[in-house]
Amino acid sequence: MPHYASLAVVFLCLCVLPVPGESHPRHKPPSMETIIQLPDLGNLTLEQARRLDGVRTLYSVVLKVNGYRVTDDYDEYGCYSRDMEIERSVWFRAGDDKEGVVLVEGVLRVLQHPPRVIGQTAFVGFTEFRLIVR
Repeated sequence: MPHYASLAVVFLCLCVLPVPGESHPRHKPPSMETIIQLPDLGNLTLEQARRLDGVRTLYSVVLKVNGYRVTDDYDEYGCYSRDMEIERSVWFRAGDDKEGVVLVEGVLRVLQHPPRVIGQTAFVGFTEFRLIVR
């Protein structure tokens, strides 16, 4: 019987409820914004992207063009970008056709492409946010 008495005491301790009318941060459910707040690849700043560089995270992405094969394993899709200074792309496994707004889990890479000349054509340097989905 002492065993049941111990369990009863533990159960009563766990059942302590807040007083009606009073609120406690531990007892408030999170808001919807807290639950579904995801990084939006198209609106990330350079500072935010650098903090997320190399980290696997769930992202919201607005794809703007159909993908094209860049390697045997990956298709690259262009993405909406809030500015023209930063190129944004998602690399999906080859054959995974996507369109519109998607939620994807991937690793973000912030790439700095230097200026270069190919043949008679000069290309300016640019920054790229590349989200790689494995």
